[in-house]
Amino acid sequence: MRWQNIKLKEEYCIYKTKNCESQTVPLINLLIEKLKQYPYSLESEWVFPEQREIVDI
Repeated sequence: MRWQNIKLKEEYCIYKTKNCESQTVPLINLLIEKLKQYPYSLESEWVFPEQREIVDI
């Protein structure tokens, strides 16, 4: 999940499907609150960066 895909004010997330169509997914309140508390890092575009090799799925 990338920070650029998360729209906290609008309470949704946007993903690209395998056939390159945009899909909008609503965020539940618990996730919104957790993401607001989660540290945003300029070092990574990923919300949950991994130390190992990153694979975009």
